[in-house]
Amino acid sequence: MAADTGSKSAKYSALGGDCCADLEERVAELEVTTVRKGNRKVSLELSGWVDKILLFWNDGKQSDIYVEDNNFASTRFRMKGVGQMAPDWKAGFFLEYEFRDASSNLVDQVTEQNRNIETALRIRQENFFIENETFGRVTLGFQNTATKDLTLINLGGGFSNVENYHAASFFIRDNTLPTSSWFNTTTNTFVTTAPTSGALPNSTRTVAPALTNTSNNITVIGGGTTSTGTNTISTVVAYSPGGLIWNNLSNALDSQRMEAIRYDSPEICGFIASFAWGQNDFWDAALRYQKEWNSIRIAGGVGYQWWGERSLTLGAPWAANSIYQGSDQSNQPSMTAGPSGGVAASQLISNANNIYGGARYRVNSKIEVVEGNLSAIHLPTGLYGSIVAGTRHIENSPVESLNKDATYWYTQVGITKRVFEVGASTIYAEYGNYDNFAAAAVYFQVWNSANGNTLSTTRVRDSNVDRFGIGVTQAFDGAAMEIYGNYLHYNANITTSTSYVGSATGGAATTGFNNTESRSPEDWDAFYTGARLKF
Repeated sequence: MAADTGSKSAKYSALGGDCCADLEERVAELEVTTVRKGNRKVSLELSGWVDKILLFWNDGKQSDIYVEDNNFASTRFRMKGVGQMAPDWKAGFFLEYEFRDASSNLVDQVTEQNRNIETALRIRQENFFIENETFGRVTLGFQNTATKDLTLINLGGGFSNVENYHAASFFIRDNTLPTSSWFNTTTNTFVTTAPTSGALPNSTRTVAPALTNTSNNITVIGGGTTSTGTNTISTVVAYSPGGLIWNNLSNALDSQRMEAIRYDSPEICGFIASFAWGQNDFWDAALRYQKEWNSIRIAGGVGYQWWGERSLTLGAPWAANSIYQGSDQSNQPSMTAGPSGGVAASQLISNANNIYGGARYRVNSKIEVVEGNLSAIHLPTGLYGSIVAGTRHIENSPVESLNKDATYWYTQVGITKRVFEVGASTIYAEYGNYDNFAAAAVYFQVWNSANGNTLSTTRVRDSNVDRFGIGVTQAFDGAAMEIYGNYLHYNANITTSTSYVGSATGGAATTGFNNTESRSPEDWDAFYTGARLKF
């Protein structure tokens, strides 16, 4: 026994004499080179994931393969800290950032990636909270509003949901318009040769800009004169008149992250109520529910959003684009009543820095959204289903919408079951319908700066999008990873109306949007496959 003790002492001596001092020194070295807490009173958790895909797409005229970040669950990292304020009271913070060097919801036919630091790294959440088990939680800072992600609740394992994560920014191809064409604002038609009669002076014009993502110009021809002006709404006839993209036609109305104050109640019989206010003229409320009965688990919620005029100028993507899609009116021709008989500039709120289009809104503009979601899974079999629906109502947009209400519904059904030992397998199918989301959008616009800023605007009267897809997901629990693949199909029906140029002096249009024209956009198809690795 004594010999054994002596042997241990010799070993400790070989390690440097004082083993505890040596250990403390080594810990100090590690603290210098590793992530560590600033104090021992607040716990710190670092987490996140990497999620990358190969995206194969076809827009009816062109196809390509991109390497992208999957916006369904974008690559991100999080830091969460929690400390005990008092018995039953906690305080903490939550920081979340995402990488968008090639986000799947931002790419299109001419843009595969965005690598500048201003857009590649984005703040998702930065806030602190105080929480009590009896009274609930109050959160202050940049965060999800009360209804954010409510429509995304899904108890299955599919890597898809009601949101448009992959077709979102792709321009819509239109079979009714040739690549190069003349637009006659008298007859309101596109023709392949210049008309010899029946056209107002300078009212027949070519709208065939070169395909580029930096500069789109239109050449105005007619009445013996030719002039060139900047196309203020990025009309790319070969791709999409009016810059219309799939996200303008199909959107799940998910709320935004913003600087806000939010309250979440404690759970009561499976229910949690939430309320948020922020950005001056925005508020929303939601009620979520989750419960398990026998072998069935249910989750879902209902929510309401209210956007006033000042919150609209902050550029909620679906709000700005759907009210006056893709237009910066500060660069419009000088017109007393605004574009095509819109409201006077004195009645508008301007925001030239709006990254979603710089749209202006009437002083009393507002949007209301109502949405709901229900998801259920049968635990023994893994069969699951989800159904989501929502509606949007617009009041007093600067270009009054031909249909003020837009609606959608979406469903996903599938099975999630542990077929292999490595983790659960999921097979699913999905379908969605989005009605009249582009009814306030500009389809295309032409004007002649050399002749009194004459302007003709064609707007979407009705739009309807059907979407369906199938997918598979395989989880690998040992690596906290999922590998997945999904096929998506979008098709649209669009009708438009045109306000004719009323005079050659740039006066407001007098004919209104009384006619109806059917458009034939191409379908959009894609297959994506990738993996998400959590840490």
